[in-house]
Amino acid sequence: MKKIIFINIFIIMFLFSGCSTSSEPEYENIRVAEVGIVVKIQGLRVKDTGMGRQIGATVGSLLGSFVGEEKVATTLAILGGSIAGGYVGAEIGKADANELTINLDEGDSLMLITKDLDIEVGDRVEVVRDGSNTAQVNKIDY
Repeated sequence: MKKIIFINIFIIMFLFSGCSTSSEPEYENIRVAEVGIVVKIQGLRVKDTGMGRQIGATVGSLLGSFVGEEKVATTLAILGGSIAGGYVGAEIGKADANELTINLDEGDSLMLITKDLDIEVGDRVEVVRDGSNTAQVNKIDY
């Protein structure tokens, strides 16, 4: 009997716990925008995050499984396919990027790495930060 009462109380507490409200607003994702001028751009190559290597190794081992009729030959083909696929995937996963040096209007200097932006030295940009991470960089057109 005590067990049933305890279970019922627990269920009622669980159901009503979702109904509580707070009158205070919650600000979890505050973004900060800063404006500055790009003073230096340096091109660099960004490494693969690991995804290209994993996909390449999986595809290579899958293709290698269709080679050979004997167990040893098929196993060697799978091994060779996964190694070759992993290497090719890692090379494909690399990308060109730019390291931007930005002098902010507040007087600070900021360096960040970005891909696929049409930004040149002397352009005014807006840097949007989400906490300590840079969320995006936007070119400001006059």
